[in-house]
Amino acid sequence: MINFDPFLMNVDDDQLVMRRQIQEHMTRTAPGQVPVIDSAKCIYCDACYEICPLAAIEKLPNPVCDKCIKYCISMPVPCNREIYVFNSERCDSCGLCIAACRFDAIHFE
Repeated sequence: MINFDPFLMNVDDDQLVMRRQIQEHMTRTAPGQVPVIDSAKCIYCDACYEICPLAAIEKLPNPVCDKCIKYCISMPVPCNREIYVFNSERCDSCGLCIAACRFDAIHFE
């Protein structure tokens, strides 16, 4: 008998891999730990922000942008107008954000 899983219908290979990674992370998470974002690896794609079921990842204005805004207009500066910050009171350490990040920019300390 074939096991039919409607959860996997209309899913491309990338989504299937991500869902498997999510399931693996949910069984290997670190209770009580809040993930951290490596800003050198993060490309601010919103994958972690969108997947978090508890809205524990917040987008805040980048405080550095106020200091260099005049340069952003005239030349390409590697800066983002927003940064991601984890709300430790909301995060339950499920690991969905880690699994969703394709750039390995999120990890438990």
